[in-house]
Amino acid sequence: MKNIKMFFSVLTYALFTWWLAPIRDYCLKQGWFMAATICNNVPNAITVLGRGLFGTFCAVKVVIAVYQVLPSQTLYFLIMVGVFASDFIDGHLARQLNYVSKFGAYMDPCLDKLVTLVLAVGLVIVTVHHQNLAYGILLGIILAVVVAVDMNIAGVTGKALRYSTLTGVDLHGAFGPGKTKFTLQGFALAFGYGFMIWGGHNLIGTFVAIPILIASRHFGIQSLERHTNELHMQERIYLAQQPVRASRPWPTRAQRQLAFAQGRRFARRQITQRQPTITAKHVAYGGGAVGFVFVTARTKLRLDRHLRRQGHSSILSFIRSLFDANGVFVN
Repeated sequence: MKNIKMFFSVLTYALFTWWLAPIRDYCLKQGWFMAATICNNVPNAITVLGRGLFGTFCAVKVVIAVYQVLPSQTLYFLIMVGVFASDFIDGHLARQLNYVSKFGAYMDPCLDKLVTLVLAVGLVIVTVHHQNLAYGILLGIILAVVVAVDMNIAGVTGKALRYSTLTGVDLHGAFGPGKTKFTLQGFALAFGYGFMIWGGHNLIGTFVAIPILIASRHFGIQSLERHTNELHMQERIYLAQQPVRASRPWPTRAQRQLAFAQGRRFARRQITQRQPTITAKHVAYGGGAVGFVFVTARTKLRLDRHLRRQGHSSILSFIRSLFDANGVFVN
């Protein structure tokens, strides 16, 4: 992993830093602070415009091209490889410019998860269309488990960002296991789409992608634990910065007995005087529950009637016929 970081650090310097840093410094000397701010926000532009907007657009185009077997599928696939590689460039560029912002630290992993989600859903759809329904369901279950960890990481990071805004303590950003997870997910998606494009819709890509995705979930859990620890640290710092309230003197035994007796008399009076009241909220909840039961029962009757017309005795026989049509349970 250190060799990969070193490679992308050198690549970032060769592509951007060697000319962008002198321009930024010259703008600062001349007093052109707006131009210097634009230079400092080039990493954020790569994150939002490059991987957010352009990356999501190319991900959708890859799914459509592979689904319809268009000649442009190879081009969009190579563009997506470059989009995934840009994840290692914007962070190195921000550190080399000495301008690491909270916005970039939060948006970088969120946009990574957005692009991964689009490609994951598309891979399931393409697998069902070109290969087999059962393999698509299996791949979809594994991807759902992996994406669930990513969504938890995004939620924890959002809470930590709010505390960081209040405390003034910067976030760490993406941790090592998170970067490893994203890299493994990129390899898994590359194998899946690559064998769809050049392997004649071969199942080898799916079989290779599944264990890589399972391994990426392990690193995702490690990244979630580190982000959770960072959230707890931000919470402790926030509580430590709050003003200390003056503590009340400890009550005497007589005061405690008097408060206990008053509390018992108050609770007894509330119980005896309490009357059941029905509010509009209770009526709405009851009506919604009755309506839900009615709609569910009516839908069940219509579905059974439709299945009987099609020659199926139950919903299970209908599902089995779908699998048999795709050659899964054929004897």
